[in-house]
Amino acid sequence: MEDGLIAIDVMWNHNFDAEPVRLVSVLNQNRYEICKLEFFRDGRVGFADEKRSTLGTELGLLPVPALPEINADPQFEARETTMKAFEALWSRHVTRLMIPAEFSHLETFDAALRIIDNPGIRG
Repeated sequence: MEDGLIAIDVMWNHNFDAEPVRLVSVLNQNRYEICKLEFFRDGRVGFADEKRSTLGTELGLLPVPALPEINADPQFEARETTMKAFEALWSRHVTRLMIPAEFSHLETFDAALRIIDNPGIRG
């Protein structure tokens, strides 16, 4: 993957209502999470990146194990996915949550963030 980044998609088979059933993360070259989505059985989606988070989702403090190690535990089904697939999920579940309604006319998330971070700028 580009710049040593990889995306992984992990299904977690369990019966805990309060825990996510799917975890999708981007890992840096040292296998630390830099952003993550957590999908819950009831349809909620939490996220975390280096600056913000929702629904209690947090980036891991330790490197993520290799896929064979994750898959050695029968409750997990882990696979590598594409950055494009991760970005599509992030865009669908995070971008729409983070743009306040008054900025929804802007064409890109980055444009909205520039205005939010610099209130003197108008869209």
